[in-house]
Amino acid sequence: MTINFNLAAIAAAIPTISKDFQLPDILVSKVITYYMIPYGIAALIFAPLTRIVSYQWSLALSMVLYALACLYCGMTSSIKFFFLGSMVMGLTAASAIPLGLMVIGEIFEKEIRGRLVGLFFSCAFFSSLAGIFVSGIAHWRLLYFIPFGLGMITAILTKLQTLLQT
Repeated sequence: MTINFNLAAIAAAIPTISKDFQLPDILVSKVITYYMIPYGIAALIFAPLTRIVSYQWSLALSMVLYALACLYCGMTSSIKFFFLGSMVMGLTAASAIPLGLMVIGEIFEKEIRGRLVGLFFSCAFFSSLAGIFVSGIAHWRLLYFIPFGLGMITAILTKLQTLLQT
């Protein structure tokens, strides 16, 4: 649940990011808005999108784009581009819940789906806690590089699972 890790960690790291960009906290805190508004809009798109493109491809592509946006945010030195990267992160992160639940629904038997959905959301909770913890000990840019790696791993595993099914 790289997405929850990143969002919780960034919210906690806003003062540090502000110092690095030499900007007021209130301005840098807009990163949450630039992430959440696209997230809210895109969350409505991914389930219907699976009528056109398989959910495996949608999930893999969105995780690659999410990972690349994380890398971009972690490397940029411009607040404008930082906000732009956050918008892309929000758009692509919105795929995780609907598509993740579709994966659980298709792969696993009805008898264990409920437990797996509970595990899915429990992982989201614990990854948020991990993000907050890591934000206290790591440089803020690392808070973007970790989700980059995890997002790429998720995309690769999603495509690998698709290839094994065929």
